[in-house]
Amino acid sequence: MMKTITALLFPLVLVVLPLSHPLAAAERAVTSHTQDVPLRGLNKQAVEAKFGLPEAKKAAVGKPGISRWIYHEFTVYFENDYVIHSVKRVK
Repeated sequence: MMKTITALLFPLVLVVLPLSHPLAAAERAVTSHTQDVPLRGLNKQAVEAKFGLPEAKKAAVGKPGISRWIYHEFTVYFENDYVIHSVKRVK
């Protein structure tokens, strides 16, 4: 009986626990703002189509390759071909 309850509740814990974590709230805040920067998961082609050509493209470094595209208002970080983070530039 206890194994059955544990088996049923464990997946629920995996869903609820990340939502209650402080960083999870920050992640939701980042993805809930208007799309004035590229969101995580977009590929390079989609970023270029929506935001145009960047001012500079920095080559990938490390394994996996992390590259940067620098725009006037923000910088986009890619792992291989996908956005992992976008940072607004301080004015």
